[in-house]
Amino acid sequence: MRFYAGCPLVLPSGSCVGTLCIIDTQPHQLDEAAVRLLQDLGHLVERELSDRG
Repeated sequence: MRFYAGCPLVLPSGSCVGTLCIIDTQPHQLDEAAVRLLQDLGHLVERELSDRG
């Protein structure tokens, strides 16, 4: 693994249930737009997880 970017997944109760992450065998650089996109996707996953509980 040469690249990892992750966003913590935190439920409304404050419990951290994992991360939404991107991994690759090649190195990468994320620009601000890509970081925001990863965070936005993380928030969508958090919403889906909390709606199921």
